[in-house]
Amino acid sequence: MHNYFRVLRSSLLFFFWICLATGHQTELLYGEEKRTAESPTALSEDDLLLCVVRLGGATLSGNLVTYSAPPGLFLPLGELSRSLELGITVDPAKGVGSGHVALPSQSFMLDMAKSSIIVDGNTYRYDPKLVVALTDDIYVESRLLAEWFAMRIDANRLDAAVDIRPFEPLPIQQRMARSQRGSNTWGYGSYNDPGYPLLNTPFRLLAGPSIDISLSSSLTGEGTANITPGNSSFYTRLSGDLLWMSGRLDLSGHIAGAGKSIIGVDNGTMILERTSPTGGILGVLDARKIAIGDIQPETLPLIGNSVGTGIMVSSYPINQSSFFDKLTLNGFLAKGWDVELFSNANLLDYRPSNPRESYSFADIPLIYGLNELRLVFHGPQGEQRVERHIYNVGRNMIEPGSWNYQITATNATQRSLLASPDGDPAPLMTWKSTLGVNKWLTATNYLASALIDDERQTFAGAGFSGYLKMIQLDLQIARNLATSRLARQAGIQTRFGPLTLSVLMQEYDKDWHTTTGTLSYLKKEDIRIDGLNPFFFLTNSRFSMTLAQTEFDELRKSKSATMTSSNRTWGIDHTHTVTLERMLDGDTESDALSGSSYASMTRQNLSLRAEIGYQLLPERVISTVGGTCELRLKHEWLLLNSITYTPLGKTLTASTGLNHTFKKMAMGVTGNYTSGGAWGIGIQLSTNLSHEPKSGQWNIDGSLSSQQAGISAQAYLDKNRNRELDPDEPEIKDAGFFVNQQSNPALTDAKGIAFIQGISPNILTDITISPSTLKELLWVPADKGVRVVPRPGYPLPVKFPVWVTGEVSGTVFNKKEGIEEPASGITIEAVDKEGKVAGKARSEYDGVYILGALPTGNYTLRVSPEQAAKLGTTAPFKELVIPAEGAYIDNINLVLEPLTVEPGIETPVESNGKAPVDSGKEKSLQTPLLP
Repeated sequence: MHNYFRVLRSSLLFFFWICLATGHQTELLYGEEKRTAESPTALSEDDLLLCVVRLGGATLSGNLVTYSAPPGLFLPLGELSRSLELGITVDPAKGVGSGHVALPSQSFMLDMAKSSIIVDGNTYRYDPKLVVALTDDIYVESRLLAEWFAMRIDANRLDAAVDIRPFEPLPIQQRMARSQRGSNTWGYGSYNDPGYPLLNTPFRLLAGPSIDISLSSSLTGEGTANITPGNSSFYTRLSGDLLWMSGRLDLSGHIAGAGKSIIGVDNGTMILERTSPTGGILGVLDARKIAIGDIQPETLPLIGNSVGTGIMVSSYPINQSSFFDKLTLNGFLAKGWDVELFSNANLLDYRPSNPRESYSFADIPLIYGLNELRLVFHGPQGEQRVERHIYNVGRNMIEPGSWNYQITATNATQRSLLASPDGDPAPLMTWKSTLGVNKWLTATNYLASALIDDERQTFAGAGFSGYLKMIQLDLQIARNLATSRLARQAGIQTRFGPLTLSVLMQEYDKDWHTTTGTLSYLKKEDIRIDGLNPFFFLTNSRFSMTLAQTEFDELRKSKSATMTSSNRTWGIDHTHTVTLERMLDGDTESDALSGSSYASMTRQNLSLRAEIGYQLLPERVISTVGGTCELRLKHEWLLLNSITYTPLGKTLTASTGLNHTFKKMAMGVTGNYTSGGAWGIGIQLSTNLSHEPKSGQWNIDGSLSSQQAGISAQAYLDKNRNRELDPDEPEIKDAGFFVNQQSNPALTDAKGIAFIQGISPNILTDITISPSTLKELLWVPADKGVRVVPRPGYPLPVKFPVWVTGEVSGTVFNKKEGIEEPASGITIEAVDKEGKVAGKARSEYDGVYILGALPTGNYTLRVSPEQAAKLGTTAPFKELVIPAEGAYIDNINLVLEPLTVEPGIETPVESNGKAPVDSGKEKSLQTPLLP
C-alpha cells in the first residue's frame, strides 16, 4: 500500500509539472505595471437613471444603472460588458479597464490617467469629460462607447432604454443562435425567438441530389525495387429526397486493375429518414423522427442498444440526451479524414483516420449544466467540417404531462444494409418511453427482446430522473424476464460553484446479458469531479478527476484514478490525461500508469497538431509520438506534413502532401516513407455535384458537402405585393442573407438566386434577407424572415419578396406663448387609408423624427392622440402620398399647441382615432384633457 501511494504521489507530481510547463499565462511572464488616475466625479444621484438594455430585440437587463448628464447618457463599462459577455474588466479605483471586445484578438485597454484607449491594437485619445470613474464602475458616454465597441448604441433617455445593434454578431448573439439550434429541451436557454413563420417544405418522391465523389490512386515500392501500383479506391455519398423521405447512401471501395471487377464495394451504409423538430410525423403518433436502414437509436439503460439494420420511430426531441452523465458519439469517417472532439470549447479527444472508416467517442462525460460537444473533421485536402451537439444535463426533464417514445426493430446479424448477414436473421426489438410527471420528476420504462445464444430473452426496465434545484438524481432497474436476473443503476449530479460532482453506481447479477452480449463486470462505481482549478495562474484550464472501481468477478477487481487537464495557453488547445490503475486478481496485485497528451494550435496560415502516448508502469515506455503540420500557401494551396514514431517497433513514418481546392474540384498529391525503406506516392481527386432546384442547374464544387443542408433563396422586387414572382417583376442581384442571426457569404446571382450551403440539417433554421445588401435604401424585405427545416441533398426553395417603401422626416415643435421649441419624445404615427397605424417613430432630443419603411400609398401623419391628451396639447396631422416608386419626403413638421376648449363645443374625432382630412394643410386635433 505504501508503494501504491508513492506511485500515486509521483503521478500527481508528474501531472502537475505537465500542466505547469504548458499552462503559464503571458501576464505572469510579462507583467506590466499599470498607472492609476483619479477622475473627478461629475455625476450625482440626481442624474441616476435605470434603463432597459436590449440587444437585437432581446432584453438583457431591466435595471442598468446609467447617469444622464449634459454631454449625454453615461453607461457603465464593466456592467454593460458583463451583460454583453465581453471580456472586459474594470478597476474604477485605478481608472483602468482591460480585456477584449468581441474576440480575444480584439484587445481593449483603457487608461484614464492618459485619456487614452487601445482597441484592436490602435491607440486613440478621448475627451476626459466623457469618461467618469465612480466607486462601482467606470461610466462612458454612450456615443463614445459606441465608437470603442464599433457598434450602434441608441440611448433614449425618455424611454429609459439602451438599444444595441452590433455591426457584426457578438459571441453572445452567436451563442443565442446556437442555443436556438439546439434548444430542443424543455426550459432550455434564453434565446429571443424572432417569431418567424414556419415554411412548409414537403418531401418529394425524388429531389436533389447532392453527390460527393472522391477518387484516389497510389504507387508503392521499397527503395528502387518492387515498384508496383498500389490501391485505387473511391468514396461517394449521395443525399437527397427519395420516396418522400431524406435519403443518404455512403459507399467506399476499391478500383481494381485488369482481370478483376472494375469496382468493388468494401463498405456501405444507407438510411431513409424523416425528421421534424416540431413533431407531427405519422399523424396521431406525433413522431419527430422515422428512420429505415442503418439506424442509430439511443441506448437503453442497463440493457444495451439496437444493432443492425431496421426501422426506428421516435418522438424524442432532437439532440436531447437520455443519458445521465455519459454519451457516445459515433459515425462514418471517410478515408483520410480525422476528427477532434471539443467539450465546451475544451479539446477532449481525437480519432485518426482508420481502415474501418468510422469513429467512436465512447463514454463522453456530460457535466451538470450545458454541454456543447463539437466535432471538428479535418479532410485530407485541408477541408474542415464542424458538427455541434448540445445537451443540457439537469434541465432535460420533459414538460409535465408530455410523453415521448422510441420503438425499433432490427436484424442483429446484419450490421449494414449493404452487407451480407453474419448468420440467420436475429430480430431485435426495443421500446422506450418517457413521461413528464411534474416539473422535477420524469419516469421512464423500456422493453427489449433479443435472440441471445439462440434463445429469445425479454428485458423490462423502469426508472426515474429527478431534478431539484441543483441536484439531478437518476434511478434505473432492469430485469431479464427469462432468467429473473436483475441490473441496477443509481446516479447523482450536482454543482458547487464552478465544480461539478457526478457519482454513478451500477450492479449486475452474475451472467447478466445485454442485447449485444455478456457483460464483462458485475459492479462499477464512478466518481467524477469537473471544473477543478487548483492553480490560480492557470486561468484557461479545466481539470477533472475520475475515481473508478470495477468488480469483474469474485476474484478480479480494478481500481483506477484518471486525471484530465484541458487547457488553452497562448492559443494552443492541449489535453493531458494520466491514468493510474491497480488490478487485483486474487492475491496478485499489478499497477499500471499510462497517459497521453494531445495539442492543437492554429496561427493564421499555420496549424499544428501533436500527440504522444506513454506508459510509466510497469515499464517506462513511449508507445507513440506523432505530429501534423498544415501550412496554407498562396493561391489556396495547402501543404500537409506528418510524422509518427513508434519506439517499440523503432518505426518512423513520414508523409507530406500538397493540396489545392479549385472552384470545381479538389486535388491532393501525397508521399510517404517508412524507416524500413517502404515508400508510396498517391493522388486524390474529389468534387461535389449539387442540383439547384430553382434554376435546374448543377453546381460543381470542390468541397464535400452532401451531408450538409442548403437553401435556394430567391429575392425579387414584388411590385404588386402579392408575394408571388410575376413575369414583369425583376429579380434582385447581390442580395445577402442572415442564417440564424449570422451573415452568410452567399449572394444572389442575375436570376436573384443564392445557393446557401453548409447549414446544419434537420433543425429549425431562421433565414432573413439582409436589408443592407439591397442596392436601394427604400427597398425593404416584405417579411421579417422565415423558419425552415433544411435537409441534406435537397436545397429548399424559398422566395423573398422585396417591397418599395418611402421615408418621411420632419421636426416636432412645442409652441408656448408664441415661441416654437423642438419637442423630444413625441410619438408620430402614419395611418393608412383603412385607419391602421402602418408605422411609428419618436422624435429625438432636437425634435427630429424619421419614419422609414412605409409602404407606398396615402397616409395621414399625426401626433399620437393618446400622447397629446396626456400632454394637454393639440394633435396635429398632415396628409401625404408615397408614390409607387418610393420617395423621401422631408420637412413634414408638426406643431403642438396648448389645448383650448371652448364651452359647449366638442372636437370632432372619428371612431378610429383619425382626424378629418383637409388636403395639404396642417390641422390640429383638439383632444379634451382627461379629468
